[in-house]
Amino acid sequence: MIVPENRIYSIMVAISENGVIALQSGELPFNIEADKKYYLGVIENKIWIQARKSFENGPKSELRTKHNIILTNNTDYKPGLANSSTVHSIEGALKLASQLTENDEEIFIGGGMNLYSQALSFVDRLYMTRVHQSYIDGGAFFPAFDWKLWKQVKSQFHKNSQGPNFSIEIYQRKK
Repeated sequence: MIVPENRIYSIMVAISENGVIALQSGELPFNIEADKKYYLGVIENKIWIQARKSFENGPKSELRTKHNIILTNNTDYKPGLANSSTVHSIEGALKLASQLTENDEEIFIGGGMNLYSQALSFVDRLYMTRVHQSYIDGGAFFPAFDWKLWKQVKSQFHKNSQGPNFSIEIYQRKK
């Protein structure tokens, strides 16, 4: 895979204690307002790459991104959102993202599971919301990866009176 250089590639993910990122229905297992506000703020005015199902199940109408790049096999798919493009491979997504950004600009990857699996080999940062709850009806899981390659640079616990507690963590790939 060819990954354009001079960009910062980051994964944004919310993950349960047992690794669930989506239910069997395809829906997100958690809806934590504080986390949603956090991640929408982090990706604001950034390039946001997602697979079609993740895009459709997320808060499309609340995105304030610079540009949304949606991966899909459906050549007729229309995202129905301004500042959005469709591509048919991760290489196509990275090439378009590189064309839309300047050197050292951060590009975010927001799932799903297969996209995360491919991106873990080259991303520089992980923005991970750990939801302190397990789900038995998981349909998609965050891929296993080598934690020894990553250094935690932030961890902040949040007590949530309206659902599960969670922690916001950021990891940087070790050089």
